[in-house]
Amino acid sequence: MSVLHRAGFFGFIFFCSFWASGIPDVSAQITVKGRILDAATLLPVEGAAVAAKNYPQVGTASDSMGYFELNLPEAVSRLIIRHIAYTTVILPPETGEDIEILLTPRSLSPEESITVTASRIPVSLSLAAPVVEVPRTLLLRDQDLSIAPVLNRIPGIFMHSGALNTNRITIRGIGSRSPFATAKIKAYLNDIPLTSGVGETTLEDIDLSLISRAQVWKGPSASTYGAGLGGVLLFELDDGSRDTVSAFSQKFTTGSFGLQRYQASLKVADPDSRLKIHLNYNRTHLDGYRENSRYDRSGLALAAHWDWEDSELTVFLNGIALKSFIPSSLSAKDFNENPEKAAFIWAAVKGFEDYDKRNIGLNYRKSWEMPGGNRLDWSSAAFSGTYGAYESRPFNILRENSRISGLRNTLEWKNSNRPGFSLKGGLEWFEENYDWQTNRTIAGAMDTLLSDDSERRTYANLFAETERRYGPWKFSLGLNYNQTAYRLADRFPSNGDQSGRYAFDPVWSPRLGIRYSLSDRIALFGVASHGFSAPTLEETLNPDGQVNPDIRPERGWNMELGVRGIQWREAWSFDVSAFNMEIRDLLVAERTNFDQFVGKNAGRTRHSGLEFFLQYSAPWSQHQLDIGMGYTLADYRFREFIDRDVDYSGKSLPGIAPHVANILLDWATPFGVFLNASYQWVDAMPLRDGNEAYSERYQLLHVKLGWIGQLSKHFSLEMSGGIQNLLDEHYASMILVNAAGATPRYYYPGTPRNAFGSLLLRWNW
Repeated sequence: MSVLHRAGFFGFIFFCSFWASGIPDVSAQITVKGRILDAATLLPVEGAAVAAKNYPQVGTASDSMGYFELNLPEAVSRLIIRHIAYTTVILPPETGEDIEILLTPRSLSPEESITVTASRIPVSLSLAAPVVEVPRTLLLRDQDLSIAPVLNRIPGIFMHSGALNTNRITIRGIGSRSPFATAKIKAYLNDIPLTSGVGETTLEDIDLSLISRAQVWKGPSASTYGAGLGGVLLFELDDGSRDTVSAFSQKFTTGSFGLQRYQASLKVADPDSRLKIHLNYNRTHLDGYRENSRYDRSGLALAAHWDWEDSELTVFLNGIALKSFIPSSLSAKDFNENPEKAAFIWAAVKGFEDYDKRNIGLNYRKSWEMPGGNRLDWSSAAFSGTYGAYESRPFNILRENSRISGLRNTLEWKNSNRPGFSLKGGLEWFEENYDWQTNRTIAGAMDTLLSDDSERRTYANLFAETERRYGPWKFSLGLNYNQTAYRLADRFPSNGDQSGRYAFDPVWSPRLGIRYSLSDRIALFGVASHGFSAPTLEETLNPDGQVNPDIRPERGWNMELGVRGIQWREAWSFDVSAFNMEIRDLLVAERTNFDQFVGKNAGRTRHSGLEFFLQYSAPWSQHQLDIGMGYTLADYRFREFIDRDVDYSGKSLPGIAPHVANILLDWATPFGVFLNASYQWVDAMPLRDGNEAYSERYQLLHVKLGWIGQLSKHFSLEMSGGIQNLLDEHYASMILVNAAGATPRYYYPGTPRNAFGSLLLRWNW
């Protein structure tokens, strides 16, 4: 970690020196200052772009309170104010006093997304798919330590979090049987996969301060991203491309249980250059609520963005150093009587994981305008990365090394003479070389070698998608082709040679989406989509270590109907959907040793559910009050499942709450004070396939109060503090389903009532 600390320091010095050497002369400039408000509600408008018509390389954007300040040359004819949700305004510049600009809400067509307010989830009427947009304001709404609170507010999604480094995401019940990690759900950052070759995703490797927005596709509805059963999480990098001014910011956070977090961000946005740079450093330390739960993580990232008239290039470098101790799960007795303790076997060896991860990605986009109104858009992403880990466990020492590489190319064709029609196709190829060794452990010290293996994991996706609009109707048709293969080389054959190769049969996954606009404010949609999930290489092995040629990927169809709407001057917005997903060839991981699982296809499941989300923005003087309510009904059951001669057909899937409800409240005042509050109610979850044991239902209340203001022309300050779990609820933040042993350890205790405070200082020029 010390290397990252030094790199972060010298990196900031370098870029600050670079920018200081290029500060332009502003002696001949005039200043235009003002505030931008919604003409209907008189609420401040954040993120409105302000630029000069005949001097386009100079611009700025309004802040959270609607204020802006722009330095301009003398000879300026007009100002242009643009915002996606408002009509563009062109007016003469005024100087000498602050000006007030009123923006009129646009009458949007069904093809456009509407961002109702900066603190709310945008609702898109154009997509024929169960998709949720998550803006940056919601990503950073809490402590920004973990994305778990954000995802848990989205209907249909639940993120178990045993610790900052132990998480499991489920989408509509998919992934609930994964023991300790997120599986069967893919994730991408600017088209760069965050998912390993065996389908495991580690979202904690990407710091939230690097993300500008997220998009969640629920179920197998994203054919262009692999048609995964659970869905896809798409993250957009904050590469500085939207910034109009340079800025340096520092954020300090402290809190209960030894929380110390520091973030520094430098953005260089030279108006005379096509290059924009974002350098980000973050460090997090947490002593932890439980024994043996200390957490230390450092990250350094650099994003450089070049923008030309018809093309753009983004280069992303990211490095992570993490060491985190592992308290593991507890039995019911320990969970209720002494939740602060660590599991005895993990505490005895002071179990931990220590890893370094490095990634590089390039994303190039180019457009061609051709005769006849034709347009081609090409996007190409190439990526590479390394991962090295050492994990001390009660039963052995695990050492891992991984090298990934791959590329993703898409080509889209549109024609201006045929509005509403597009055709897209592409290829994604991924390869991972994974080496791992296990050694005996003596009280946490590494001893003799137990195993030495090398895996090569590859997959290829070919995909195509077309969209066509006929009046109020819009049709979307997609197709994905997948080929997955594994190769295992056993370099320690004395315990039995497990070497082998396995390639699954190709999987074709079609998708059909239909949207019908009842009006320019309400739209119906329907989806029929196929998805699959391949087993890991370890799940393809028999107990004797030989490849099982009969193992098959999980496959399923999702049928869904929904309605979305935006009403009454965008004050109300809603999203309701009902779905039924049938999964066959259910993969069941049977534990054969402490760290070994053997997979088998054991039956079918049915995932039926209802998801509902409602938002309201109250027009209250110059204040901004937003209220959101979400609800998930999850009826997920085994249709046919017999395991070890026990019939579980008709039982509920374990690790999933049948009912989850959320309420969000955001209040912003015209003098900079803001309040965020969220309430979540989670129903009891079955702990085993037979439903003979359940967790306890629980409720969580989080509050955050803060102030943001402009200290001077170039400096702004944000102060905030909050209390998590205000009701001091005793609850399990993660469940280990089907835990083994005479006294099974199902429970990861959630953190009790705790407080935090943050200070953010920003300097822009």
